[in-house]
Amino acid sequence: MDGYRMSWLRIEGKMPGHRKVAPLSDAAFRLHVTASAWCAEHRTDGRVPLDIPATLTRAPQGKALKSCVDDLLARVLWHKLEDCYQIHDYLEWNWSASDYERRASSGQAGGRAKASKRLASATASATADATADATADATADATADAKPTLDFCSSKTLPVSVSVSVSDLKIPPVSPPPGGKTKRIVPKASRTHAPDTLEPSEATLETALKTGQNVASEWIACRDWAWSKGEMKADWQATLRGWMRRTAEKPANSGVRPWVNERPGSNRALGRPELPEFEPSPEERARRRKLVEDGKKRVEMLEGRTNGTVG
Repeated sequence: MDGYRMSWLRIEGKMPGHRKVAPLSDAAFRLHVTASAWCAEHRTDGRVPLDIPATLTRAPQGKALKSCVDDLLARVLWHKLEDCYQIHDYLEWNWSASDYERRASSGQAGGRAKASKRLASATASATADATADATADATADATADAKPTLDFCSSKTLPVSVSVSVSDLKIPPVSPPPGGKTKRIVPKASRTHAPDTLEPSEATLETALKTGQNVASEWIACRDWAWSKGEMKADWQATLRGWMRRTAEKPANSGVRPWVNERPGSNRALGRPELPEFEPSPEERARRRKLVEDGKKRVEMLEGRTNGTVG
């Protein structure tokens, strides 16, 4: 049972309809198939001992078992020998015990050959690496141990050490990038989230005086924006100064409605009559306020807070 531990039973696709098999009862057909599978598992070359059929899975017992065996013998699907039953033509379709042994031995030999090849390759690689490391270490040690000696009888000149200062080296100047500005690269480790409060520096206060803004209110707006975006900065003082300058440059109603006449493809760009800037009239504002109040009343009425009616 070594080597090929899995066993296989080959059954031809037309076997259930064969003239010998088709007349079998369900019990006899099951007994024939399970007995064939038992032979494949135990590698008996199709021989079934006389006491085995009664032990097979869901095999009939007593007179029913004898009837099924007699039916298989009568249809020449089994042959009765002295000490066992022989399944007809079993070895013509299935492997024998010697076939399993031969395939197992060939598989083991192939596995040993592959293992030997991998071991030889790994040994050669390790030897090459060790040789290279030893050579490099020996060369480094020899170079480090080598010291110049004075030989007054030799005509050879000793090597002269020359010291060169940095100012003597001709290093070309580093030219700034196009635009004349050098970008300051800040490592991410120094960047932090916006703090809850920020003590303005002198430069920040000077920017606030020039733009006429409130530092506290502008910092709250800048901080809330940074928190909503998850921004991390290295210098929040500089960020706040840029925030105030950009806020001072925006038009008063830039956050209310975009400039419809300045868009690409607008009426002005296409040469058409321009649309007037939208500004709700007092009546429109009153109507909107009434809609809001009516909505609040409906919510209160649904919640049972009031029994009033909405006109």
